[in-house]
Amino acid sequence: MSSPLSREAAVDSRTQAAALVGTGVGLWLLATLAFRLVGQFLLPPDDSSRVAIVFVTTVPVMAMLAFAVYSLLDVPPDRRLTAATLLVLPGMVLDAIVVTTFEWVFANMSPAAGSTFGGLLLLAYASVLLTGIVPLTYVGGSDDVTEQATEHTDDATGDRSGNEPVGES
Repeated sequence: MSSPLSREAAVDSRTQAAALVGTGVGLWLLATLAFRLVGQFLLPPDDSSRVAIVFVTTVPVMAMLAFAVYSLLDVPPDRRLTAATLLVLPGMVLDAIVVTTFEWVFANMSPAAGSTFGGLLLLAYASVLLTGIVPLTYVGGSDDVTEQATEHTDDATGDRSGNEPVGES
């Protein structure tokens, strides 16, 4: 295994970063096309219950998508915040343009849905960014955090010593 400061590690890191940015652009394009095709059904201004369902389902869907990308690209838990940032940054930049031209890009959607769409984008990006902070164990998976927690116990009862914050070592 190469040291973290070696040339091989730097190349792997750049390759992974490029893959995350590319994946972010690809996911942005797919989502933009999806809203261009069916956005009028997902965010109708006169159906607040449907809009609420879309907002509520966005959080787990985006989190699962982010964790799937981390798994596919072998992102270690300690690099997830950087990975999440690289994953959402292209979409945030591109959506800044798309939202300012909402009525032209999403001619299929009511102009009244523009602010709702903007709010949905913020929620989706925040959901992905949270996956860089929240360990996977908190959402039902497994992660190195459980092993770290057992290392910092006082005795066989599993009680924490209280000297370190949860999830940090």
